[in-house]
Amino acid sequence: MKYVLNHEGKLYRKFFEEIAAIPHESFHEKELSDYIVRFAEKRGLWHRQDEIWNVIVKKPAAPGYEDHAPVMLQGHMDMVCVKRPGSNHNFETDPLQLYTEDGFLRARDTTLGADCGHGISYMLSILADDELEHPPLECLFTVQEEVGVGGPKHLDYSCLSAKRLIFTDSMEEGKPELSTTSVLGGTYTKDVPLEPVSKDSLFFKIRAGGLAGGHAAVDINKGRANAVKILARAAYRLMKTQDIRICRFWGGTLKNNIPLAMTKEDSRLLISWLLEIPSGTYAADPEDPSFPLTSRNLGTTELVAKENLARFTAGYMIRTSIKSHMEMLFDEMQILCGLFGARWEKEYDYPGYRTEPISILSVC
Repeated sequence: MKYVLNHEGKLYRKFFEEIAAIPHESFHEKELSDYIVRFAEKRGLWHRQDEIWNVIVKKPAAPGYEDHAPVMLQGHMDMVCVKRPGSNHNFETDPLQLYTEDGFLRARDTTLGADCGHGISYMLSILADDELEHPPLECLFTVQEEVGVGGPKHLDYSCLSAKRLIFTDSMEEGKPELSTTSVLGGTYTKDVPLEPVSKDSLFFKIRAGGLAGGHAAVDINKGRANAVKILARAAYRLMKTQDIRICRFWGGTLKNNIPLAMTKEDSRLLISWLLEIPSGTYAADPEDPSFPLTSRNLGTTELVAKENLARFTAGYMIRTSIKSHMEMLFDEMQILCGLFGARWEKEYDYPGYRTEPISILSVC
């Protein structure tokens, strides 16, 4: 293959480019998983690949470190798959088109896959370097992280012995993370009837754009505007003086087309519901107000029609470092959404861990 970066002395760059050449969206990680297996076989490293393509690779301790406790390195193989409007890129079959611009590595018209391609490439470079001084290593390459951290849920942990973990899917370069939040994610759903639109109706499109966006974990505390909430505010203001009905509504990356319209009452209920759904930081660290301990995020909305019925969905996520907050906020949302006739469909639920005051890894 033709490489873009200079790899001299920086083997991880070579591995990153090779990873980028292999399609690896969620649920389609097999080719990348097989690449890691071949990597391990070539170097005579112990490895195991399971039926959903998680891979474990072990490397013995460097000379002099045999009596040290093993350390686990972990990263996920799947990537965030987003492309520019109009792009013909197929994430299931096409390699990423890498190039450099202003000193940065980029992918043409698509996401770069550095989450968590950078971590995977560093793990491979550590496994490939026989001059490093290190304890026994257990490298865990998981799948389906971007769709609810599915890979680790099906992993056979009996072949792992490490009690210390360094995960490579961190948010800021050069800053280790000593805790993670518990996460509950899923969709609130409401079914509504549709009715024909009169011939003399006027149609208007309201669009919210030009916003900064960001990650629901690291940017939730920055007070950035939520496009869905802005649209709901605009529609609610119109409803105060006009008889409007919703024909289409979407946010995030989902789109559809509705030939009929919701009733006036259901349109009002839907907009009122979106206005009431809380989104943003709920509680911050008292010693560092910029660090959110608990947050909620309204991420996506979609209205899909089938004959004379429509289903409206709102993708929602709760993140918290405080265990009691999860149940409390979930109960609050259940009560709120129940008032508007919505129901919950859970997609993923996984626990986090708090920082230990005294930890071998945290003081290294």
